[in-house]
Amino acid sequence: APLGVVYHTDALADPRVRVLGTFPSDSHAPIVYPAALLRGASEAGRAVWDHVISGAARDIFVAHGFLPPHASGDGS
Repeated sequence: APLGVVYHTDALADPRVRVLGTFPSDSHAPIVYPAALLRGASEAGRAVWDHVISGAARDIFVAHGFLPPHASGDGS
């Protein structure tokens, strides 16, 4: 398609995408990607979770246009 509406992070991921305009941040609910580590998670699951909330992963998220993940454990 010659035009479309995409997330800012998707536009950043493709150098061929040209941003023509943006929606004001107060025009929509925050975009949230929830994640949780379930009780009884496997060792592999815990390792993935620990990586996602690590400083190294935080730097990767920020480099790709995302806000850093919250790791408070209380859903915030």
